Order: sequence, then C-alpha cells, then structure tokens
Amino acid sequence: MVPHHTPSRQHHPPPKTKAAPVAPSPLWITGINPAREALRSGRFSIRELIVARADARVQEIRQWATQRGIPWRQDDREALTALVGHEHHQGVALRLDAYPYIPLEDFLGGPLETKDPLLILDSIQDPQNLGALLRSACFLGVKGVVIPRDRAAGVTEAVMKVAAGATSYLPVV
Repeated sequence: MVPHHTPSRQHHPPPKTKAAPVAPSPLWITGINPAREALRSGRFSIRELIVARADARVQEIRQWATQRGIPWRQDDREALTALVGHEHHQGVALRLDAYPYIPLEDFLGGPLETKDPLLILDSIQDPQNLGALLRSACFLGVKGVVIPRDRAAGVTEAVMKVAAGATSYLPVV
C-alpha cells in the first residue's frame, strides 16, 4: 500500500509594503552657553530658537539669532521641556536637523596646521564622557576629533550640553 501524500503547505510571507519615510527627530542644543556658542560659530544650520525666559543673557542670544535670520519665539518652560524632553534647558533651545559631521576626506584635505593636533577616539560609548573629552580637547587646542561610526557615541544633545559649546568650534569627523 502506498501512503497517501499530502503536499506540504508553503508559507508565503505577506507582500512587503514600503514604510513611509520617518523624518529624523530634531536635534536640540539647550542651555545658555551651548546655544550662544552655536550661534556665534555659524557652523550649524539652525531652524529655530525657543526661549522661555527674558533676561540679558537671553536677549544677547535672541540678537544673535535675529542677525542670522533665525526665527525665534517665546514659550513657557513647560512647553519647552515637553519639546526637548528634559527640564535642564536653562530656558533656551536651538532646533537643528542634524549635527554637521565633517567628512574625513574634507578634513584631511586641508593644510597641516588646520588638523594638528588631532584627537582620535575609539569605543567611547558614554555621551557624558564624549562631551567631556570634546570640551577638554577644544580647551587644549585640538584641531579635530575623529570618532568611529560603530560602537561609539555620536554627537547628541547630551554630548553638546556637556561639551558646553566646544562642538560649535571643534570639527568632528
């Protein structure tokens, strides 16, 4: 007798649908010193300034934004906290699309004096440590910092806050 053979069921995955592209979340520079230095340096493509206080230091930041054609608005602290995701903003926030990393080829193509000394970091995974290293490197006269793409912290809001303005002047590759 020949056993009855039933064909096995083939599993067909559902057709793939293209997901709508996700807009990158904005990058926030928060705090008086980081915001002031970001505006002074002119390195960032700043989309907006939001302030939640009105004093002489914030007035200076608003003037820098106005001179550069950056729109600004006054809001309350709670709304600013909700936007940036934390309450350690000192009443000031700049919105960027992304941090402007420098391509390695562009950095290496310049004259030697624009890249010496160079700090090369590996496996720095904690944003607080990266920010502290960038702050110290800027103070000590380092001309650029190279960080790997994988298994290392990138320049984030936390890094920029700890770096206290150094990311506005120090090229990061």
